[in-house]
Amino acid sequence: MEKRGVPTVTVVTSPFEEQFKATVKEQGVTDMACVVVPHPIGGLNFQGIQQKAQASFPDVLKALQDWQPQENRS
Repeated sequence: MEKRGVPTVTVVTSPFEEQFKATVKEQGVTDMACVVVPHPIGGLNFQGIQQKAQASFPDVLKALQDWQPQENRS
């Protein structure tokens, strides 16, 4: 989607941040918006996941509205 000019935000948990960066680089994408949330997600009940989603939503919204690739930043 990013290669087609559609803004996206990838959400990863903390242990997967470096893997995200490596994958982005491997795919030839210079830079992508990412929000890192505390680990774990797996094994949480609905309320636990909902709490993490609500806590991260402001960061996701900000990234969708404000983020620009590094080459476009002033």
